[in-house]
Amino acid sequence: MPQPSRLLVEHVEDVAVVTFTESSIVNTQQIDSIREELFHMVDKKACKRMILDMTKVRQLSSAALGVLIPVNENIKKIKGTLVLMGAQPEVVKIFKITRLDKLFVFKDSEKAALKHLKVKKG
Repeated sequence: MPQPSRLLVEHVEDVAVVTFTESSIVNTQQIDSIREELFHMVDKKACKRMILDMTKVRQLSSAALGVLIPVNENIKKIKGTLVLMGAQPEVVKIFKITRLDKLFVFKDSEKAALKHLKVKKG
């Protein structure tokens, strides 16, 4: 039986707005599921512009970070952009401690993320 999606995907023009549906992303099964979904979007559907809505996320494991890095790299390889949106302070702290904050673009809102991608919603 297929696992329920751990991501909610909406599109604004050609931008995939991907929302994490869980507040804690720490166990292997979750991370594997998220990895599969994100890589499918980038590698199979050639999604070049993506916003990851992290508003609900309160806990993020190092293994979850290990998924986001290659997703970001793969999007860059196809000349795209990944934006992390709405990350809570405790999550941003993880990125800063690991110095991964230098690899990602962070925006506070969907409006700001879309503006960064030069998209007007509406």
